[in-house]
Amino acid sequence: MENGLDGGQCYSCQMVGVNHLLTASDNLSVIWDLEKQVPAHTWKFDKIDSGHRIGGERNPDDIAYVFDSKAEPDQGCCCQDQSTARLLATALSDGTVRVVDMLSKGVVATLKGPERSHLTAVDWSAHRPILAVCSGDGSIGLWERRMWRNTKCIVVSAISSVNTVC
Repeated sequence: MENGLDGGQCYSCQMVGVNHLLTASDNLSVIWDLEKQVPAHTWKFDKIDSGHRIGGERNPDDIAYVFDSKAEPDQGCCCQDQSTARLLATALSDGTVRVVDMLSKGVVATLKGPERSHLTAVDWSAHRPILAVCSGDGSIGLWERRMWRNTKCIVVSAISSVNTVC
């Protein structure tokens, strides 16, 4: 397999507006125009060097894989049929969440998870300015959106109960 890729797994998807689909695969987040069946916007994420390799032998090119991408809720679509700016949060295997402005395509925040752990999922609160971030070490961080502060950390056990609040 070229460049160590395994054929383009899609790790997550989310409907965005009426005619757009957000996907997370390899090191990309893509918003697809479902009517035209083409990408409307694409974000490629490079690894932020943390001093350790990601995925060992399974990832010989040390690629930062996108495990999840979520568009901020209830803001309208970023694409040409709407003009409302939106944020996109992306959980990466390098242990970061990149928050991008979907209109400018620029990164507005880089959130770092626990040391030496990959991040697996993100979700925006529909009711509060909070972004939840899941980590491969079993913790869930809650990030306040205005200043991008980590406000709470919850550690979840294998039997789906909260062990501690860190």
